[in-house]
Amino acid sequence: MSIERLKQLLTQSENIRLEFKEAAIDLPKNLFETVCAMLNRDGGNIILGADDNGFVTGIPFPQITTMVTNLVNLSNNPQKLDPPFILFPQTYQIADKWLIYLQVPASSQVHKTNGHFYDRSHDGDFKLNQPHQIAQIYNRKRTHYTENIYPCSFIIYHDHVETQNANNPHGTGPINPNDFTPFPKNPTLVKFFIQLGWAEELGSGVLNITRLMKKYASKGIPQFIEDNIFKTTIPLPDRVAMIENAGLNAGLKIIVEWIADHPGNQYQELATALNRSPRTLERQIKKLTELNIIQRIGSKKTGGYYVVKSNNS
Repeated sequence: MSIERLKQLLTQSENIRLEFKEAAIDLPKNLFETVCAMLNRDGGNIILGADDNGFVTGIPFPQITTMVTNLVNLSNNPQKLDPPFILFPQTYQIADKWLIYLQVPASSQVHKTNGHFYDRSHDGDFKLNQPHQIAQIYNRKRTHYTENIYPCSFIIYHDHVETQNANNPHGTGPINPNDFTPFPKNPTLVKFFIQLGWAEELGSGVLNITRLMKKYASKGIPQFIEDNIFKTTIPLPDRVAMIENAGLNAGLKIIVEWIADHPGNQYQELATALNRSPRTLERQIKKLTELNIIQRIGSKKTGGYYVVKSNNS
């Protein structure tokens, strides 16, 4: 998670997926009640070192390492969290104060802490005492995480890439990258990759693609559409943008522009039209070919040069 994203969370009010806790000396006594409740509900974010209003009170630096170690060990201890779910806390410094951030994914299992089940609503954690309340969690997990069989697809069009995969939606319609709640599509896989250290923050894919899109395809806007089938559309950069990004000098740009206007020109036609020496043109053609900006199509006798286009589906 970026420090900017953390600061943004601190400006929000506590809610069903966001909890602030002060931790001046040790881990809060009710921390694992919140962890358990979030695992059983929809996951969420926990920030240690902030009061209920998001004001940073901080954690003494000498306590940071001990708290992080205890957090990891307790999350893997079935006597504290059953079944265990190893957490990976991250530490941040804002001004001169330290914080610990926890991202808690929604789990496909039902968890309890200190022998009690917890669920979450609004900004509170609630102990479940009635059998039917616990049964509701089991039923919700069983229903939501039942496999939705649908073949994944990855299609490359001339101006965009489109992927589709099975999904158990938490809503429908386009996702707004500036205001969305990430949910794991497969909590078991998420847990596995988190424990290997291979997983980033939930939702980081949507955020990173949106952030980097202007550098990749300046005019494109990615789309993420939530439904029973999750659909992602990524624009491809146009040829002009790719040429600019390749850092071509004026001489190479002239060749590309000429071939774009005269597709299929042969080597001798290019040499005559552009008034280039055979050695210079050969070197420039080789470079443009290596950059995959132009390509030769056809036989040595009748073939010619073309500007590379994005693949059609």
